[in-house]
Parts: sequence; C-alpha cells; structure tokens
Amino acid sequence: MIYLLGAIIILAIAVTGMMISRRRTARKTLQSIRESWGQPKDAPSDYYLIERYSNYKQTKNKPYHKLSEQTINDLDLGGIFAFIDRTTSRIGQQYLFKVLTEPSTSLTNPWKKLIELFSNTALREKTQVLLHKLSDRDAYHLQSLFSEEQMAKPKWYNLLFLNLTAIICLIVLSFKYPVCLLFLLIPITISLIVHFWNKNNTLVYMQSLPQLNQLMVVAKELNQSNPELHQEEVTDALGKLKGFKRKYSLISFRPGGNVQDELSALVFGLFEMFKNFFMVEVFALFELLEELKEKEQAILTLFEYVGEVDTAISICSLQASDANICYPTLSTKEKQLTATNIYHPLIPDCVQNSITIHCKSVLITGSNMSGKSTFLRTLTINSILAQTLHLCFADSFEAPILKVASSIRIDDNLFQGKSYYLQEVNVIGDLLKQSSASEASFFVLDEVFRGTNTLERIAAAKAVLSHLNQGNNLVMVATHDLELVELLQDSFDLYHFTEDITNDELVFDHQLKEGPLTTRNAIKLLKISGYPESVIDEAMSLSKES
Repeated sequence: MIYLLGAIIILAIAVTGMMISRRRTARKTLQSIRESWGQPKDAPSDYYLIERYSNYKQTKNKPYHKLSEQTINDLDLGGIFAFIDRTTSRIGQQYLFKVLTEPSTSLTNPWKKLIELFSNTALREKTQVLLHKLSDRDAYHLQSLFSEEQMAKPKWYNLLFLNLTAIICLIVLSFKYPVCLLFLLIPITISLIVHFWNKNNTLVYMQSLPQLNQLMVVAKELNQSNPELHQEEVTDALGKLKGFKRKYSLISFRPGGNVQDELSALVFGLFEMFKNFFMVEVFALFELLEELKEKEQAILTLFEYVGEVDTAISICSLQASDANICYPTLSTKEKQLTATNIYHPLIPDCVQNSITIHCKSVLITGSNMSGKSTFLRTLTINSILAQTLHLCFADSFEAPILKVASSIRIDDNLFQGKSYYLQEVNVIGDLLKQSSASEASFFVLDEVFRGTNTLERIAAAKAVLSHLNQGNNLVMVATHDLELVELLQDSFDLYHFTEDITNDELVFDHQLKEGPLTTRNAIKLLKISGYPESVIDEAMSLSKES
C-alpha cells in the first residue's frame, strides 16, 4: 500500500511539473507575441524553403497571374516580403509569399472579414499561440506532402505478407513443435533487415509527417475556436485524415534516430520489439503514404486554412506598425492610375511622390541616382500589394487590375554563355508576348537595350515601347536617352528627376517632376571627380556640337 501511495505521489508531482512547465512556456510565447506585435521580424534565412509553396502548381484554382522570376528579382521582392512578414507559423510564411507573388482580380478586399475579426485582441493572441505550434523549421517541409511525388511501395512489398504469415505460423506451431523456433530465426531476420532498411524511409518523412499531425491539431482547434473561423471544408478534411492519425501513432519519428537506437529498443522496449519482428512500421508507413496520395487535397485544405488565418493576422500587425498605409481602390477604369504620396517601404525617410496617369503611359528621364529606378520599383511594388494584400504604402492609390511584368535588372548569364544584350532581348521578348494578351498589363522597364549601340538602341526601344503600349496596357519606362522623348511624347506622359551641384557635390531631391529633363550634369560630375581638364574641355566641346 505504501509503495502504491508513493507511486501515486510521484506521478502527481510529475504531472504537476509538466503542467507548470507548459503554462510557463505558454506565458513566454504570449509575451513574445505581444512584444513582436507591429514589428518586422529578422530577415528570413530560409528563403529557399519559404518560396517552395509558391512554386507549387495547383491543378485547380489556377492563379490569374503569377509574377515571373525576373520581376521578383527586379523588385527585390524577397526584401519586401521580409519587411511585411509578421506571420507566426512557417505555413503562414509560405502562404504569405505565395499570395504576394500571385496578384488577383478581386476589386474588394478579401482580407477585410478576418482583419475585422482579429481586431479582437484576445481572440487574435489566442490564435497566434495556436499558430506558434507550427513555428518549428520542420513545418516548411509539410507542403511536400501535397506538392511532391511520395515514395512508392517497393516491388517486393507484397512478399512481406508471406514473411509475416510465416512468422505467425511458426510461432503457433512452436507450442507443439519447439523446433519451429529455430526456423523462426529466418523470417525474423528478414523482418529486422526490412525494418532497419525502412528507417531510412522514415527519416525522409521525419520533418513532414509529424508536422502534419501538428497541423491537424492546430486546424481543429482553430476551426472550433470561433464561429467566424469555422469552415465546413476544414471539418471534412479532418475527417478524411482520421486514418492518418492511427497509422502515424505506429511509427517512431525520433530526431537523430538511427539503428543503434532501435537495437536499444529491441532490448528494453517490448513494444518496439513487437514492431520490429512484425514490420509494423514498414506496413504503417507505406499504407499511410498510399492514403496521403488520395488525401492530398485534404492536406492542402488544412494548409491553406491555417496559412490564410496567419496571413490575415500578419496584415493586422503590419497595419499596427508606424508605416503610412492605405487601402487601395481597385477599379475598372482602363489605363488610369493615381498615387498620392507613395513611397518605398524599405528606404528610411523615403521621399514621397505623387503621380496621375490618364490614358497614356509614362516616360521618365534623369541622371543616375536621381530616383528613376527607385520610383519604378515603388510604383510597381505598390501595384502588386494592392492586388495581393489590398494595402499600399501611400496616402491613396487607385488603379485597374493589371498583370505586372518588368525588365529592370538584367545580368549576364555566364553559365549559359549569354551576353547582357542577349539576356535583355530574351526578357523583353517575353514582355512582347504578354502584351498581346486580352488582359491589361503593367510593363516596367529601365534603360531599354542598354547593352547595344546608341543608334540601334533608340530605334529598337521606340519600336518595343510603342508595341507594349497598345490597347489598355500601361507602360512605365526610365531612360537616359533624351531622343526617346521626341519619339514617344504623343503617347507617353513625360516626367523627370533632377539634381543640383552645390559646393562641388551632387544634391538630389528625389522629387518627380512633370515634363522632360532640360539639364545635363554628366560632364560636370567628371570635373568634380577630378578628371583632367583636357578631358573635360574636349567632352564639353563635343557635347555642344551634338
């Protein structure tokens, strides 16, 4: 009796300790959530894992538009993502990045309902604590369960049932014929070999399957936490995955697990020994994977449900920051765009600019560092944010639905043996193909064909820009070539950036101004930089003649 009482006391102390530990962890999690609210996270170091889900090509619900790798690189979208990402879970991160790269056609804000719901601080924090359960780095690999081909059963898989039958028969016969125990060593050895071979297969799924189990827990609690968060599709998906729970419980997923761990289990764990002899994990894993192939849509439903909730909270956190943010107006007005005090979110104390586009495209001139490229990126980034997160970094923003494509940053491809100019030809060629589509596009270009000679560059640039400008397409181009001003002034509104030279220093105001550029400072900059007088004089003389 004393021993039983002692055992009960020890058990009670252990359970109490676990409860205290869990409450302490929950308090720390909640404190961390509160401290990070409205603040940007550290730049993500696992960008290649975050973007995996965005590369998943769905057979259903194909996106209206997906940003090209060229545009993503042109806009430094990874940096923009790092700034706006306030998600709690890894799934939320992946979902947010996919949303950011797939502008939609929705004229109304699809996030409005969830944003209003999470204005309730208590509900939002409770939800974030739940989402934190999916903050482990392993959760990045969960998407592989519906986006990648799963491991197939080996050709000899069905022979394992013969081996299992032999084990059972020999065990039963051994009660009457003990000599059968000797023959039992053969199928048992086969079972052990197969079991340890299967451990490598288990390790492949050591990151994804435990996270799927966690996803089901989180999705179920979220779905039951508030009537506004309840979705019948989520309930159905959880029901379809009930079989996963049963099979999953039969498989050991041990971080750093190896053969030596299993040999210890053979000695000290009767259950593990039973699983080894009867190949329970082998059968459970392959049957589980077979089931998941048929339930990929159910996994995707849970993934997107959690991702959408986390993304909505991330938008709330961004709105709670010090950034000047507005809700855009997306309209059906063709070839019209208005932005008031728009700015680039990654530039500290960024100069704000305004622009109104009406039935024409835009050509911007100016010197290097004056602000042309930054303004191109600013307007393009905000156009994308308007069609994805339905927010902009501006006082106001109004635009139609546009497919965004760009040619801003071109690099030589040494591995493919492509020159700068050939790379540029390929990128702009893709824009020309897109320009003939029925949907309107927003084409953004910086220094068209800078990789070739002046005469052909201007001729080719004029032809390309006129072609891109057809229909309801909107084109915004920055250039040093003032010759393009005269060639395109009838179909393009003209803007420019300027700079002053004060006390032998260049001073930029980064303000967008209407009209063409009327000043030149390139040769003056050479003089400031200490070039020989003979070079300056000859350059000035030649420039006056041209």
